[in-house]
Amino acid sequence: MDTITIAWEITVPGQADERFAFRFDARTMQLVDPQPPDELPVWTQLEHQQCSNCPLKPADAPQCPPAANLVTVIEGFKRVYSYETCKVRVETENRVISAETTVESALASLIGLVMATSDCPHLTFFRPMARFHLPFADPEETLFRATGSYLLACYIARLRELDVGFNLEGLAAIYEEVQTVNRAFADRLRFAAEGDGTLNGLVALDLLAQTLPMSIEALLPDIDYLFEPFLEQVRAGTVKLP
Repeated sequence: MDTITIAWEITVPGQADERFAFRFDARTMQLVDPQPPDELPVWTQLEHQQCSNCPLKPADAPQCPPAANLVTVIEGFKRVYSYETCKVRVETENRVISAETTVESALASLIGLVMATSDCPHLTFFRPMARFHLPFADPEETLFRATGSYLLACYIARLRELDVGFNLEGLAAIYEEVQTVNRAFADRLRFAAEGDGTLNGLVALDLLAQTLPMSIEALLPDIDYLFEPFLEQVRAGTVKLP
């Protein structure tokens, strides 16, 4: 099996450096070899604060997949506060990204990566975005990535003769499910975190999830100007679209 590795290093002043090397199946972007501890804490059990929209059954999945895969991250930051500053280095196969930011911002990106690549049925859509991981994406970048990924998925689905629409209503529905997941997962983290770093990192993700479904169409003017030079060519007839 071919794999892709994304490595994170987070340095918080006064704390030991935290390093995580995540391996993913190169075709499915499923997290492989997460290496959770031998004894998983009670907050990882599927029925502990289980999401109301979760289709999984304890007989098939005793632990919540994202929770089990995040144990080492939570343990590393459970005594850290979200407002603390940190230095972050993220290494992918094609680039290295460095930033000085807050623990909240760093953990929002890190938690999002792990959750998207775990076996939560509501988060599978985000795996292509995880493949092209962009830490610390702002709302405009996320809007561009999410809408582009969704419409490309719709196009590929049509090529495979699947009956799908070609609008953004489905994307809004996906993000509404994500809101439910994030709220329930925040309840899990309250049992695990002594500080608020991991919890607020998830809250930052949820705020973004709440923003997109309610205002995807309203947010498009934030980026549609970028396409205006190309659209001018279309209007002028210098670029022909079929």
